[in-house]
Amino acid sequence: MMNNQISPVEYKYGITGFVEIKKNKAKKYIEFNNLRWINEHLIFSYLWSYKNENIIKHIGAEILFSSNKSLLENNKDSVETNEKKLYYKITFPRYSNSLIDVQLFYDTNIIQFMLDITSALAFLHEHNIIHRDIKPENILINAKTRYILIDFSHAYMKIIDIHKLESTVVTWFYRA
Repeated sequence: MMNNQISPVEYKYGITGFVEIKKNKAKKYIEFNNLRWINEHLIFSYLWSYKNENIIKHIGAEILFSSNKSLLENNKDSVETNEKKLYYKITFPRYSNSLIDVQLFYDTNIIQFMLDITSALAFLHEHNIIHRDIKPENILINAKTRYILIDFSHAYMKIIDIHKLESTVVTWFYRA
């Protein structure tokens, strides 16, 4: 969306939160009691000191206390209530398109896409991070037609070996 309206987007597979898209920023909100925010925050904090242009960098993060109504008033699935809740909010730069919004017709675009995403994945794997939710909705395109990997809410920082992946952790359709 290119307008200035707040437009929350709900994820298709398991609600990890919602995203407000504004003119130049995207703000992701996750309910505090949904512990995925801790995982995402730790991974972004760890990656902050590294430079990789194919992985999204957050601008800021905070924990806020708000009523459902004030935060979710534009969300079509919201329930009006005066209940106060804690939210984890992480702010990212806004990019105009995701991979799902475009079609890659030219070889140069396809090659650039493959180079950027494999570079991002190689970088993550070198740092023992497994993304676990790669799909077109989680790949953004910047103004220079470079591809950026986003959404680390399902990512895993490998400290010990993973013996089993569960179908609830990733989007089943894109699971390798």
